[in-house]
Amino acid sequence: MNMLLLHPRPASRLFSTITPGLLLMTIASLLASRPSAHAQWHIANPNPGQTFTRLVVGGDGQVASAVVQAPGLMASPTGTNDWRSQHLPRFIDGTSTVGDLLWANGKWVTASPGYVHSSTDLINWTASALLTVFPNVLTWDGTKYWTFGYAGQVASSTDAVTWTQLPKNNLAIPQPADSVWFNNRFVVVGQNTIASSPDGASWTTHVSASLYYVGDIQAGGSRLIAVGSNLGGTTTNFFRSVDGTTWTMIAAPATAGGYQAITYGNGRWLTLNYFGAIHSSTDNGDSWQNVGSIAGGPNSFTRTLGYRESDNRFFCGWLNGKILSSTDNGADWINRNRSRIRQRPPKTFLIFCWRLSVP
Repeated sequence: MNMLLLHPRPASRLFSTITPGLLLMTIASLLASRPSAHAQWHIANPNPGQTFTRLVVGGDGQVASAVVQAPGLMASPTGTNDWRSQHLPRFIDGTSTVGDLLWANGKWVTASPGYVHSSTDLINWTASALLTVFPNVLTWDGTKYWTFGYAGQVASSTDAVTWTQLPKNNLAIPQPADSVWFNNRFVVVGQNTIASSPDGASWTTHVSASLYYVGDIQAGGSRLIAVGSNLGGTTTNFFRSVDGTTWTMIAAPATAGGYQAITYGNGRWLTLNYFGAIHSSTDNGDSWQNVGSIAGGPNSFTRTLGYRESDNRFFCGWLNGKILSSTDNGADWINRNRSRIRQRPPKTFLIFCWRLSVP
């Protein structure tokens, strides 16, 4: 009996060696190299070079992500395949940056330098007239769309096309980073500050932290949680509120690196830090557990986590234009061609064959 070690070779040569007297023995080792059944993170659209500014789930399960460079927007009807670039019609200053993205009242709405765009299908876009407000973030209050811009600039619209600018106000955030409508008031976060207003005109500052950047705020579990870090990205603070006005600093995950992305779904909070650590909380931020990790950091993107209830799927925008999804609450990650993102020892295997003596 002779033992042969098969090395990679063209299929024609491989099959030419197989005779009635050749028996292939080790198939089990091949099966061992397959991803485990619990691995549920998938890269949806490798697109090197894109820098995400917002990821949103909306519509009929559609997923869209705003990006800094051209084309400005990427969208998918399923969030897992068929990703398409969306070229918005109007920008100023030669840029194609989309600073914010919102799904509300049956429309997708984007904020970009000088213009707000809106669409019902993520394909056909209507641009506003050139705005005197430089829109940073977008919010829907149940009756109107709102945009908050630089240095207290505010505008509102009932259709996301025609906008009315309000007088400059006392919002103490030079460049808003994120906003929500919660408990009948606007809550805006940004550098050094968390502030709120019942009408968009008069603002109250609730949290003030010098040289600190609060980058993301989300509602869930009948409360708000805002996350951020110092401007060096080395320390983290989380803030929580049940009414949008009274805020408590809560313990952040004990992991190095700032956090600038958070979302809520399936009864849990999920947060992402600069270095790819994923932490989860099922007690509204009282405690956090490290449930997964994404290789490839550091990543300074903000507001890049989302959740789709219809299939209990979390989404994450990451480095090099990758959008990932998870159906196991962030525990594990694999890409579409089944090579793991979460670092684990590589698996190797050998294929052995025995040639049987034939009389």
